[in-house]
Amino acid sequence: MSNVNHHPLSGRDLIAALCVVLIWGTNFVAMKLALRDLTPLQLGAARYLFAVLPLVLLVKPPKLHWKWVVIYGLCQGVGQFGLLFLSLQMGMTAALASVVLQTQVFFTALFGFIALGERVARPLQIGLALAALGLACFAMNYLAPGA
Repeated sequence: MSNVNHHPLSGRDLIAALCVVLIWGTNFVAMKLALRDLTPLQLGAARYLFAVLPLVLLVKPPKLHWKWVVIYGLCQGVGQFGLLFLSLQMGMTAALASVVLQTQVFFTALFGFIALGERVARPLQIGLALAALGLACFAMNYLAPGA
């Protein structure tokens, strides 16, 4: 049994959650639209510029050597999002890009298991299996003849 107390969301919390869903739900469509006027690298730079400005003012810098912060930024910004924006520019649909990016769930679970020795409990196994089933259904849409 869990010690977590379950309380219904307040109206304010529900509105905040719905705003997050709305923003995330329109995120990939907005990226696709932005790529009409920007290159993938310009969009990536703009994304990080708008994200970093409030952080510089509100968040204390991490106690890491700057090179690790730069390496992380390059891997995330240029690596993950640069390739994401490039794939969108080359014709990948916003829906497929969103699903491909969310496959990170499997990698996070795998790396947590390998590198951190995290236990893969039954609920996580069931969740991963359901997510894989959802991905398979989504992929069938793109693999079907005439798709």
